[in-house]
Amino acid sequence: MPQVEVKRDTAPDSRLVLALDAALTSLAGVVETVYVNHLLEGVLGDAEEITAAQLRTLAQLASVESLTVGSIASGLKISYPAASKAVDRLVERGLAARHRDNSDARSIRVNLTERGRELVGRVATERREKLRRALERLGGDKPAQALLALLEAFISESTTARDD
Repeated sequence: MPQVEVKRDTAPDSRLVLALDAALTSLAGVVETVYVNHLLEGVLGDAEEITAAQLRTLAQLASVESLTVGSIASGLKISYPAASKAVDRLVERGLAARHRDNSDARSIRVNLTERGRELVGRVATERREKLRRALERLGGDKPAQALLALLEAFISESTTARDD
């Protein structure tokens, strides 16, 4: 993610902080219901159901050649049984496949099938198109860069251990 420099010359207005907090709280629900579920419905139609957890598993698998179920669980910060169940459903749908690890016969690795890669690509394309349209409504690159800087700073503040 590109880092955008933020000027820190003024303290934020408390009303603006409250409004942004409310927007971010709403955003979590929007991401789950609209950005994931409706997007999947648009790509898949009513013929197939993929949960948000399964989509996150697909996205994680798309970034590498293959993973163990334990690595999937760790990467998604979910339990091993939950990751195993998500993988089972993806295998049943022909979106992922299991195979023995050549270097460790006891280990099972999971990778995307061609169908799984196609689904991840279609969802990413649709998601980016929705984002592009929203950014056009925002008014160009400057507001988008400010939004990106805000999100990066918020993520950093939320995920960095604090000493105070």
